[in-house]
Amino acid sequence: SIANLIGNPGSIRSKIRRRTGTRTVKRLHPDRYNLGYMTQMTPLSAQQDTLLARTLWRIEAELYGPLTLGSPAAVEGVSPFHLCRAFLLRLGRSPMAYVKARRLSEAALALQSTNSKVIEIAFTAGYESHEGFSRSFRKYFGHAPSAVRANPDLVLNLQEALTMDTTKPPAL
Repeated sequence: SIANLIGNPGSIRSKIRRRTGTRTVKRLHPDRYNLGYMTQMTPLSAQQDTLLARTLWRIEAELYGPLTLGSPAAVEGVSPFHLCRAFLLRLGRSPMAYVKARRLSEAALALQSTNSKVIEIAFTAGYESHEGFSRSFRKYFGHAPSAVRANPDLVLNLQEALTMDTTKPPAL
């Protein structure tokens, strides 16, 4: 139909609910629905800031456990879509992208400072295989885990733990 060709905003919202994250938004309409579209919504209220502070605390407390988007949302009594949208507005990335960045950053620190096997660090970081961990590590940092182990002075863009005192809204 003609609505599918020009893009129906109602269907876009439902697709965003099913597939959260900025990549999904850019894939739908790269020139019209990008991260700028998501950040042009109303500013976060104090209640939403409290929600994000509790969510960040919960993520850090359960960083190495099995964590899904639904678990912090259910505890807070909001939908996963609402939590993801508030996270995107405030931090510029989805909650699960933040979790992945934190886990990989902690793994990079472990590679630089310990003699643990790469597979043990991969399992600790929540990966089920060495290959999946190496692929994600290389994609995020641009270096293989073995290169980080071999050169501990390598400068990496690590994701530090965030608190609501240190977060700033993304630049528009």
